[in-house]
Amino acid sequence: MGGTGEEGQARLDVAWAALEAGFGALRARLLASPLAAGTGDRVRLHRWLLQARAMVHNFVVAPDWACPTFLTNTLFEPNTYDWLMPNPDFYYRYAFLDGTRSYRVEGRLGTAHFLEAQVIRGFWGDPAIRLLDNYDFAAFAAEADGGIAVSVGPIAPADGANWIALDPAGAPNILVLRECFNDWTCEKPARLRIRPEDGAPSSSDLDEQAMAVRLEAALRLVRFCHDVFGGGLTEAVLDAVGTNRFQLLDTSRDSDAANPSASYLPLVYDLREDEALIIELEIPRARYWSVHLGDPWLQAADFTHHQSSLNGRQVRLDADGRARLILSHRDPGFANWLDPVGRNKGVAILRWYHSDRALVPQTRRVGLGDLARALPPGAPRVTAAERAQALSARRDAVLSRYGH
Repeated sequence: MGGTGEEGQARLDVAWAALEAGFGALRARLLASPLAAGTGDRVRLHRWLLQARAMVHNFVVAPDWACPTFLTNTLFEPNTYDWLMPNPDFYYRYAFLDGTRSYRVEGRLGTAHFLEAQVIRGFWGDPAIRLLDNYDFAAFAAEADGGIAVSVGPIAPADGANWIALDPAGAPNILVLRECFNDWTCEKPARLRIRPEDGAPSSSDLDEQAMAVRLEAALRLVRFCHDVFGGGLTEAVLDAVGTNRFQLLDTSRDSDAANPSASYLPLVYDLREDEALIIELEIPRARYWSVHLGDPWLQAADFTHHQSSLNGRQVRLDADGRARLILSHRDPGFANWLDPVGRNKGVAILRWYHSDRALVPQTRRVGLGDLARALPPGAPRVTAAERAQALSARRDAVLSRYGH
């Protein structure tokens, strides 16, 4: 690769210094935020910043466009890489591709609720980022035994086979697979791999110029992730609707390359130990929906060992067909409990997927002593033994999904 020598080294030095200075300035700005007022808030902020540093390597420096693979555990893994509020029901695969080349995704489908692909030109923070398209694997032809092959590239295959289009005008193109598990116990993941159609060339080390370009992109990515998927989102929700209320976001902006299949509704909760927040939902016709919790910096709450998320299959409806979820610090003995894992302040994210309406839930803050009277008669309850069994099954399902 070109760009070696004194000129390349000088640019790399400038990019490295800018990245370090950028992290320092961001840290100082976030420490001055009201979100960092408490000791625990500041500790969680530093955890977010350290994850951001790790993702500079995992998201920006490490991907090899010449020899792509599906990246999984280096992107999101429970309680390790949990920034940006990854959905507890989803298993994510990312591949960083050269938009001018052709690839092939092949393997065997599992039994997940659905598997979707999204293609983005550029990446978070890039000035020219653009959503290209979404693809439902259910629309692709597959073998009777679940075997599947999908062409990925700038030109459609001549035989009209399964195809995901890339944009040759810009590199990289990011292929994102979201595999949704509605039934954590029974649904099994797909086994998929990606390879270049023309044979993988030898991997090559980055030279100074190429590394500088990636470090410059890394700083843009970190700033973007805070502003759009982190504390910046929390601050925007607080400014718009205050605490304990959901806000329907506009995800149509191309600058965010948001997923067009989903409607996103964040809420910033603020609850005392003796309070509960009742989240009441009318259920539209939707392929999937869920609510899950995180901290003010949008790091997902531990969903492996705590019931900090619920999806439409896991929620038990009341007799009137509505869902009422209960966010409280102590287990109230009702089935639809959301556990904030000890955080008095945090964020909840509601997703509607392929829904005929993007409904905004109603919320009521009540004292724990008044909770039973605030719920309809017959609201589904669970015993301590049933809760323990559900948490055990939850832990086993998550650990299995992530290969542990």
